[in-house]
Amino acid sequence: MVVVEFRRPERDEQGRAIGFRAVTRLTVRDGDVQVEGEEPEVDLGQRVVSLRTGRTITFRDDPEEWARSLAASYRTPYLWAEVVEDTNPLPEVEVEPVHVREPVVR
Repeated sequence: MVVVEFRRPERDEQGRAIGFRAVTRLTVRDGDVQVEGEEPEVDLGQRVVSLRTGRTITFRDDPEEWARSLAASYRTPYLWAEVVEDTNPLPEVEVEPVHVREPVVR
């Protein structure tokens, strides 16, 4: 099961961001999808890049992986997606630092 929330910023009277509110909640469980909230439009035909394989997938290919990967597709200051529950999360990844020995001279 994967649960994704689509969020928008909340602003004060001066327009400064003071938090966020979830406007849509998408739940995918065993291939079934449930969408609820004040903005329930989620395009199930949207293609996303799988965070597990790097391949482009659709909802029909792998519903839970598709939902999990939506977080990488929705990243704007006005709307973003976050995985809030995942029964098969991505493994933690450690990135080795890159050391440049000599600068490139042109």
